[in-house]
Amino acid sequence: MSTAFEFKEFKINQNNQSLKVTTDACVLGAWVSKQLSYCPQHDTKHILDIGCGNGLLSMMLAQNTDCPITGIDINPHAIKLAQLNVVQSRFVHKIRIVEEDVRVYKPDCTFSHIVVNPPFFYNAKMSQSKVIRIAKHQVTLSVKELIVCVKRLLAHDGLGFIMLPYNQLSVLKNCLSVQQLFIEHLLLVGAKQNSCRNKVVVQLRHQPPKKDMISESLFIYDDSAHYSTKFIELLKPFYLYL
Repeated sequence: MSTAFEFKEFKINQNNQSLKVTTDACVLGAWVSKQLSYCPQHDTKHILDIGCGNGLLSMMLAQNTDCPITGIDINPHAIKLAQLNVVQSRFVHKIRIVEEDVRVYKPDCTFSHIVVNPPFFYNAKMSQSKVIRIAKHQVTLSVKELIVCVKRLLAHDGLGFIMLPYNQLSVLKNCLSVQQLFIEHLLLVGAKQNSCRNKVVVQLRHQPPKKDMISESLFIYDDSAHYSTKFIELLKPFYLYL
């Protein structure tokens, strides 16, 4: 069964079990879009969305950039949903959806920007549904394999963006060190001011940062259980009722 999640400039048909629109994914898409706005326009040449799922991140980035975007996923159910969402949007000329295993993906070029919202669950009890296992568990692509792919596909002067559970940050850092990739910006995401950070977005590149690494926090809710000011500012270009 599919339902639609309405954004200001597009809608996402979603699968209620495994390919739903999540707040975490929206935060990632909005933050990457913001970071790209700081880049000179000529530096954003081609974006790769690894594990594109229902196409949400590709659509969010397409809203604010004119460069081509390629979404890639190994899950045929996700591919069909992403293709449907792209075809029904005004971004159809910008986005190409590819059904492929990123580990063997051989495009004609490298990418100026790569965004990844990988399956979060590791060493957790798995669903009996193959579709849900692929979408939510690290069964087809480990963090180590993911970073190898990012290293290979990211242009020399490009930027990569990855969201992971905060408790996997040390694993990610180790993998980045092996591949000689460097973190230049961290976004730590939590539900409320006094809660633990549960997600982290990492901005990385091939070269060591020229300045000290930047670290900032984003809390989704304020003390009154309303969306925080910073969250509203970040998501306002996308969320229908902000």
